[in-house]
Amino acid sequence: MFLAETKIDSRQTDIGNLDTTAIDRAFHGIINKTRTGTGGILNEVDSYSLFSAVGVVGPNQVFIPNQDDLSEIAPQQAADSNLGYPLAVKLVSSDIPHKSEHGAIILNIENRSALSIAISKMLNTIENSAPNAHIEGVLLQWSW
Repeated sequence: MFLAETKIDSRQTDIGNLDTTAIDRAFHGIINKTRTGTGGILNEVDSYSLFSAVGVVGPNQVFIPNQDDLSEIAPQQAADSNLGYPLAVKLVSSDIPHKSEHGAIILNIENRSALSIAISKMLNTIENSAPNAHIEGVLLQWSW
């Protein structure tokens, strides 16, 4: 079973066809986060933006920035993005690079209700295991 499938976008297989503007934009955005103190360790969302800029296709996903009602907003965002189920939900925090050690990843979420419950549970777990972690949001990924 493959947890992720990666392939090079067929439109950009020739190194001469890479869009260096997109690469520069992705790279400079990450550098600016590091300089302003909101970065340092490359999080998963930033990693995917760099991969995408060079033509590496990742999983179907949506990033939802942290907010007070995250567990209520996420199911609607998943529906609006046509991700489908089952989903994996991953906490995005540069302070927590190893998600499984902190309960910051939940797999095989089958519906909207389960997604809301999973995010609430995850946030409560993180509050206890890593109370000083800066939470950037959650990443929802379609699991096939």
